Amino acid sequence: MDGEIVGLLKKLIMEYNRVSLPCLGSFLSEYTQSYIADGKIYPPSKKILFLQNEIWNDEKLEKSLAQHLNESVGTAKEHVAFWVDHICVLLATGEDVVLPELGKLCISDLSNLMFEQDSDNLLLDSFGLEAVEMPVVMEFEKNKQDESSKMGASLTVIIVLLIIFAALSALTIAKYILTGS
Repeated sequence: MDGEIVGLLKKLIMEYNRVSLPCLGSFLSEYTQSYIADGKIYPPSKKILFLQNEIWNDEKLEKSLAQHLNESVGTAKEHVAFWVDHICVLLATGEDVVLPELGKLCISDLSNLMFEQDSDNLLLDSFGLEAVEMPVVMEFEKNKQDESSKMGASLTVIIVLLIIFAALSALTIAKYILTGS
């Protein structure tokens, strides 16, 4: 049952911006734009935060579990409540709770409930895309460079970056066309 609940939880986090675990807290997804760092271009992504103070229940997990198991929402609520109680017991004994393919819940040194995400990208639009190495542009010796070669090198870098960004955009558009969503 734990695996089914975690699988549904991951699916819901990928589809929605917020999913709650009753009486424990809420997962909140945060969109991050594509960016360039360390010689790589990173695609847009979705990071997951865990808000311990947001304990009200949106019932997304329970309703999804009820549909998945073909049971009543009341029965699904009991399954989720038992699972959350089990998580609380593990955390109270100092154990980390691993949520496969999602991350882990743990208690910090300051006794706060924390979530550490496994994957860097849960954004459906760019799911599976990885960071792309930026091509290295040849460096010219200083005494041989003139103004036109400097401008040409700068223009080359700009063109290469535009091509890479266009390719990332095309992949995202192709995914929409192929999946219909």
